[in-house]
Amino acid sequence: MRLVYVKKVILVAGLVVMTASMLAAAAGPSGTASKLTASVSVDRANKGDRLPPRSKTHVNSSLTTTPQVRPQRPPLGCDPAISSLTDPPRANIYKRCTA
Repeated sequence: MRLVYVKKVILVAGLVVMTASMLAAAAGPSGTASKLTASVSVDRANKGDRLPPRSKTHVNSSLTTTPQVRPQRPPLGCDPAISSLTDPPRANIYKRCTA
């Protein structure tokens, strides 16, 4: 009884492996497709030079004249939109709150 069951399991496993290998061979890349692909060269030498440099002399007067009171703790489940290290006056603006 057990030998018949083992033979059936081996037969089914073999059929599954054969079917999977045929599907993988049919879905895989063919030899003609690799010959048709074109070579593309991209120049990334000036990638960081897209934006003009920021002027250090420009100061937004509305942020410097009005003192803002920062809350001691952020609201529950909220992430700050702006880091307190990069822009301290706007560090109390929160974004993506779960509650």
